[in-house]
Amino acid sequence: MNNLQKQITNEDYSKEFGQLIEGISNWLETNGFPDKKIREHINQFETRLSRQKRNVVLIAECSSGKSALLNSTLFGGPGYSLLPSTPGHSTRCTTVLQHEEDEPVGIHLLPTLVSGEALHRSISEIEHHREFWEHIPFDADDREHVAKAMQLTLETEFVPPEYATVRGYNNREEDILPKKTDIVDNKIKIPKYRHAIINIPHVLLKQGIRIIDTPGLSAPGVESDMVLHALESAHAAVFVLSCERGLTLSEMNVWTNHIRKYPRENVLVVMNKIDLLWDDRKSKEEIDREIDSRANGIARLLDLPVEQVFPVSAEKALEARSEHDQALESASGITRFELALEDTVSRSSFRNILGNAGFGVSSILQVVQNILRQRHDVTGAQTENLKKHTHDQLRASDISLRKIRRERAEMKYAAELMAQFKEYLNKGHDRFLEQLDLSSLDRLIARYHLEANNHLTTAGLQQDMQDFQHQATRRFQTALSHVSSLESGLSELYRKMERTLNVSGLSMRNLHMDVYLDTLKSHGIPAGYRAEKRILTRKHASALTKIRNVYLQATDDVSIWVRNALVPLELELKKKRSQIEKRLENLKRIRNQDSELVDEIKVLESRLKIHRQRNNAVAYFITRLDEITRNNRPDIDSIADLHNMGDVKREI
Repeated sequence: MNNLQKQITNEDYSKEFGQLIEGISNWLETNGFPDKKIREHINQFETRLSRQKRNVVLIAECSSGKSALLNSTLFGGPGYSLLPSTPGHSTRCTTVLQHEEDEPVGIHLLPTLVSGEALHRSISEIEHHREFWEHIPFDADDREHVAKAMQLTLETEFVPPEYATVRGYNNREEDILPKKTDIVDNKIKIPKYRHAIINIPHVLLKQGIRIIDTPGLSAPGVESDMVLHALESAHAAVFVLSCERGLTLSEMNVWTNHIRKYPRENVLVVMNKIDLLWDDRKSKEEIDREIDSRANGIARLLDLPVEQVFPVSAEKALEARSEHDQALESASGITRFELALEDTVSRSSFRNILGNAGFGVSSILQVVQNILRQRHDVTGAQTENLKKHTHDQLRASDISLRKIRRERAEMKYAAELMAQFKEYLNKGHDRFLEQLDLSSLDRLIARYHLEANNHLTTAGLQQDMQDFQHQATRRFQTALSHVSSLESGLSELYRKMERTLNVSGLSMRNLHMDVYLDTLKSHGIPAGYRAEKRILTRKHASALTKIRNVYLQATDDVSIWVRNALVPLELELKKKRSQIEKRLENLKRIRNQDSELVDEIKVLESRLKIHRQRNNAVAYFITRLDEITRNNRPDIDSIADLHNMGDVKREI
């Protein structure tokens, strides 16, 4: 197991964070908070943690040694290279390496040429249609068998020029022309496969790492949308350059137009093939100065700290690990790169977990903390009242009883208001879903595709697209009007509930649907845009997919909002009801058991102590979560701390 595998296996910060959440969950259960909604939230967070995938995307132009880097860094072993790395044969298809237990071991391949309309569609449009894919199983323990299967990603085939043009391998307008050696009998050589998914039970992939090996963005036939989508979901982006040729114009364009938009702290630049600078006629110091000079030059051009540029010789690293040559491995620079990659993946992955889970857990703990404070305040007030109890106890208790009855009536009225609004909320949600019905949208898309095939001119095709976008936008705006009405009604309900329940600070999550509307409008094609029909068709197809995704995301967001809109009110109502019942119970006990007044005061003081201990425990959890969020990694000295915080016994 190489250094990177050891680091990720032994220092999995997300696993420690999962232990913290598990500790919080157990503490809540042990200390009298078995609330179903809280348990559901905790389970959702734990599920997301257990399924967390960490994506590492490699981007490079052809012949930069990217496959060799993968072999040496992630899959290097004695005499073993998982990925094909042959001089003059660069991978032209996006290759994903992963381990999914419910998927068969083997390689899934999407042919470049598929039948029917699918030939003109992007990978994202047909990736879930398994009928287009080829599956080749292999024995993961048989290295020769695995290596032979991997060679399929390099296979090519000769096709007529019109098919090559469809896939972008014979496009004169973009100056992407095949070499003379790639033309035989007026047929053009293209990669046989567009996309490959390799499912293999590798020790690193089992840890949740997913490797996305992309071809060069400027290579013929490359689907940049697929590469950019992978980059958006990446926890680390590795930009591989060749020390031999330096930073080329095409690589600079890739950096400027794509990678620079990605979070810079998650970018690692590999200056590969430094062994080409090793010269027996020069001293080690001279060679190191030359390598450092080139690394600094690349860092200045990319406007990155030089610490994010890693001089590496992937070929020598693989050779060193095959021959167990530690000196050569150290000189190859691979260890420093592995440590940086591990740290970047861990930090980026952990930030995502914190963004999705940490905030939610903190919110739950804050609700619990408010409940505990209320309990403490109520119990403290009860204790003081009992201590000050005098001969007018009965008169005071009568006043308290009338107050409880009045508050009960207010609670009943509040519950009726919520029930009425819940029905109104569900009806409004149904109207919203009717407007954003995906089946109807899919029919519009299908009709657009049918009519688009009948157009002889691009003007008609462009007009159809504008009409489609107008219809989609109008429907979305109608749906937004329903959501706006619901938000107004909910805001008014919150104000009424605050007055009725005599509380403040109840807050509802606002929807920001204008973002979706702006996104929807931005996905259109400008009216004056002119291009060939096939290019318009592909751009329109991409725009249709994005519009559909906006509908889907908006529907999910509103549905989640509807499900959770009344949760704060329900919790507050439940808390108030519990307080009233406890107050009434205490009041009856005080009236009927005056002789036990001293014992009752002791019971209440004991409860106050428990409330303080529990509140301190919750404050500890919130502080620890805040430390983790601030440091971007867990700072748990010992999981035993969690158990110590759970030693508070439940009140009897």
